[in-house]
Amino acid sequence: MRKGGEGKEGQNSGKGNKTGNGNGKGNDHCNGQQGNKKKKPALVTLNPLKAAVIVGLLSDALIVDSLLVDRSQQVQIVLTGSLRRKTPLDKMLDEIGDQSFDDVLQALLRRA
Repeated sequence: MRKGGEGKEGQNSGKGNKTGNGNGKGNDHCNGQQGNKKKKPALVTLNPLKAAVIVGLLSDALIVDSLLVDRSQQVQIVLTGSLRRKTPLDKMLDEIGDQSFDDVLQALLRRA
């Protein structure tokens, strides 16, 4: 099934030999170099959405609610948070949230 003029010699035609010592000019392995150059690390592009998520996580405005991994190894991270700032009353209610209702009611009655 060979066409005329093509044989084993025709399959390897081109500049260079099997050891990679060709006369090409480029970044490939044409000059016999085996890729000793270190690649520069890719810079992370930070858009406003990514920056907002990072700031939200670092400032505890966003909390990781769940982490989902499906069969095809796709990851989904569910974040929850609020844009509303907590008032002093909200902070106080967070502190007494662990107390029983009876203890809180008794403290309020003693104060009055």
